[in-house]
Amino acid sequence: MCDELARELKLQVIPPTQYSKPLLSANGSEMAITGHVKAELYLRGLNVEHHMEVAKLLSPLFIIGRDFLTTNQASVNYALKPPMFTLFDGLIELQFYTCCDENNCVTLARTVCIPAYHEAYVQVDTPQRFNNQEVLLEQPPRVLSVSVARALAFCKNNKAVYRVLNTNPYFVTLKNGLFAKVAGLIDSVASMREICQPPLSSSSSERNQMRNDLTAEAQA
Repeated sequence: MCDELARELKLQVIPPTQYSKPLLSANGSEMAITGHVKAELYLRGLNVEHHMEVAKLLSPLFIIGRDFLTTNQASVNYALKPPMFTLFDGLIELQFYTCCDENNCVTLARTVCIPAYHEAYVQVDTPQRFNNQEVLLEQPPRVLSVSVARALAFCKNNKAVYRVLNTNPYFVTLKNGLFAKVAGLIDSVASMREICQPPLSSSSSERNQMRNDLTAEAQA
């Protein structure tokens, strides 16, 4: 569980001890643990207590670990569509939904025609739960006729703006429908660094002289 979520839920975070086990992220780096909590999970009306570690930086904010799945006899039936997630030997059943459904994706608001070798800003419809938040958008699993990159977008009134590039030597028509996947919420910026040096400030006369020099070169 993320430390921020634990504070929002007003859970009592017990500080870690020297016997606390370190946690590793998916890339193998060690995570900063601030303590642990006793969380009450309500699953289809069933109250389940579970002790969870609290980490400073965690995305998503809440992750059910392997210890919880093993203790509570969790299993997944992929023969069903959508797959079925069960706990306690089938006592609790929860359906899995694709990450590219209407709850996790943005859709093109209207049909757009983009000229060859052009960039365009297109308006997309966003799920209501992302309103007034900044999200990270990325290309969906299916192949698109235009190039889209991971980009930040601010959602407001179920709308956002997304930038695309048509690298084809012909017009491309984008029809309304599934367009991009919401990779996650942007709650904070870990770091910012300068990647290029801004031009040095110069006097008005120097700028005019540079402009005249460029004009002369172009005419030559």
